[in-house]
Amino acid sequence: MLMIKRYLKKVLNRISYFIFWKSKMTAENAREILQNYSLRPEGVCIANNASNIRYDLHIIIPVYNAEKYIAQCLNSVLLQQSDYKVIITVVNDGSTDETGAILEDISRCNSNSQIAVEVINQTNKGYSGARNTALKYIQGKYVTFLDADDILEDGAINNLLDAAYKWDADILQGSWYTFDSNVLDYFIMPLEGFLKDNRRIFSGFPWGKLYKYTVLEQFNFPEGFWFEDTPLSFILAAMPYRCFAIKNIVYGYRKNPEGITAIAGYKRKAIDSYWITEERLKEFPLFKLSYDQRAYEYFLCQCIMNERRLSKAPIKIREAQFILERGLKEKYFSGFRTEDKEMVIIEKTLQNKQFLKFILQIRSM
Repeated sequence: MLMIKRYLKKVLNRISYFIFWKSKMTAENAREILQNYSLRPEGVCIANNASNIRYDLHIIIPVYNAEKYIAQCLNSVLLQQSDYKVIITVVNDGSTDETGAILEDISRCNSNSQIAVEVINQTNKGYSGARNTALKYIQGKYVTFLDADDILEDGAINNLLDAAYKWDADILQGSWYTFDSNVLDYFIMPLEGFLKDNRRIFSGFPWGKLYKYTVLEQFNFPEGFWFEDTPLSFILAAMPYRCFAIKNIVYGYRKNPEGITAIAGYKRKAIDSYWITEERLKEFPLFKLSYDQRAYEYFLCQCIMNERRLSKAPIKIREAQFILERGLKEKYFSGFRTEDKEMVIIEKTLQNKQFLKFILQIRSM
C-alpha cells in the first residue's frame, strides 16, 4: 500500500510539474536560438503585378524536375472541352531532368485552339519564385494554380468559370480529392454559395481555387519560405472579397511522400512556419487588415499548426517558438480573449508562459 501511495505521489508531482512549469526563456534568447537553427527568410507578400487581360483563365504551373508527372498534369488541362479562352503559363524552375524537353514537345504539339501554352525557363527560385514570375504579368480575368504532379479534374474549367462569372466571385473554392495510384479521399465543400467566414471554410492551399486578377495584382508568394501558401488563409481570406464555394470536384492532389508536407517535420526549415506567421502579421497594414478578433482566432490556430510542424525538433527550439508566439500575442492582440473552449487553454498557456502544458494540450487535441 505504501508503495502505491509513493507511486501515485510521484505521478501527481510529475503532472503538477508539467501543468504549472513556466518557461524562463527571454524573447531575445528565443530569437537568437531560432535564427541559429534556421535563418529567417526575407520574402514579402506585397507586390505590384501588371495585368493585360486577354483570356478568361490564366493557369500557372510551377515546375521543377517533374518529368514523371508533368505530361499527365498538362494533358489534364489540354484535353478539357470548354468555350472559355485559357492560357497556361508553365514556369520551368531550373529543372535538371527531362522536364524541359517534355514541355517543349507538349507546347509544340498542342492542338486545343481554346488553350494557349507558354513556357518560361528560369534558374531555380522555388515554388514562390516560380509562381511570382508568372504573376508579374497576369493575362486572365481569373487565375488558378496547378502543381506539376497534380491534375485538373475533367470539366473543372467550365465548373469553376461558370460559377465565378455567374456570381462575380473574387475568390472561388472548389472541392478536390487526394490520390496516389488510387483515389484516397474526397474533400467536398460543406456548402455551395457565398462564405461568411472565409478562413474557416477555405483550404490553405493555392490550388483548387480561382482568383480574380484584381485580387493578385498586389500579392506575391513570399520567396525563401516553406509553407509559402500560409498568406492565402492568413491575408487574402481575411480581406473583404466576395468568396464563393462550389461542391464540384475540380482538382486531384497527388500524395507525394517526398513533398514538403511529408518531410517538413524532420527538417530545420520547418521553423519557417513561425517565421511566415511573424512576417504576415507585420504586413497586415500593407493590405489594410485589422488586428481584430477574427485575426486573433486565426493566430491561435496558427500557433497550434506551428507546434505540430515543429513537433520533431529539439525541445529548446519548440520552446523558443512558443516564447516568440507569446510576444506576437502581446504585440498585436493584447486584451483579446477567445470564446472557443479548446482555444482558451492555448490562450492561457501563452499568457502564463506554460510551454509544457501548451504542447500537452496540442497533443490531446
